[in-house]
Amino acid sequence: KVPAALLRKAAAAKESGSFDMEIWGSGLQKRSFCYIDDAVEGVLKLLNSECHDPVNIGSEEVVTIDRLAAMAAEAVGLDPCQLRLKHMHSRPVGVASRNSDNSFVREQLGWEPKVCLQEGLKETGRWIEGEVRVLQRRVGEASFQNVLDELKRSTLVRLRSGKTVFALLLPVTSRTNTTSDTSS
Repeated sequence: KVPAALLRKAAAAKESGSFDMEIWGSGLQKRSFCYIDDAVEGVLKLLNSECHDPVNIGSEEVVTIDRLAAMAAEAVGLDPCQLRLKHMHSRPVGVASRNSDNSFVREQLGWEPKVCLQEGLKETGRWIEGEVRVLQRRVGEASFQNVLDELKRSTLVRLRSGKTVFALLLPVTSRTNTTSDTSS
């Protein structure tokens, strides 16, 4: 979610010529991000394996959110030195550091990510820039600046009160035996 949000903001900054970029928190939070194709490959390897233990499927490449913002700018063709990061300390930021240790998944599945963060950002950035151009054609030049201003901001999602909201997390490692039991 964060890489796509920062790429969206960088693409909008590039298009608008206004290089402010909103960052929630200090920007010093550390994260690792895995390109979607690599994550899908890892999950498929897990599903097709005999491994029944929980595993981390992710990248060991750790960056700060500020560095990720600079990388997002580079991915869409902006000079990161042009960015003016606006740190919003009143917004939720999560834990200080989150990253993956791939030693177990490497040993059990022979899997590790193939796409480095910068390359994944470039690929995703190209797609996001295309979507921004689609929006431009759809809304027209008169409204496009307002759209760009919206794209440069993130919104805190608040669930409506009075509603019951729940989620069910099903671990992908929970699999049944593929042999059928005909005795029951």
